[in-house]
Amino acid sequence: AASEAGAREREHLIGEGQRLSQRVVEQAKAGIDFELKQASEGLKAEAAEYALKLAEEKIGRRLDDAEQIKLLEDAIKKLEDRA
Repeated sequence: AASEAGAREREHLIGEGQRLSQRVVEQAKAGIDFELKQASEGLKAEAAEYALKLAEEKIGRRLDDAEQIKLLEDAIKKLEDRA
């Protein structure tokens, strides 16, 4: 009887260990997914900022002050026309 009880207890402990192991793996996967999402969003934001900076530099090199002012005035006029 003691041997059977020990075997049952052993099986119970093995089952509990497997369930705990599965829970730990699921939590680790969720943590990894969260970190990947955060990293991806960070990289996208950084890439967008870098692209914007490059675009501003290119535009700044191609347009003189008078052209920049004309573009601003045109944009303001279009916004006023929409309002």
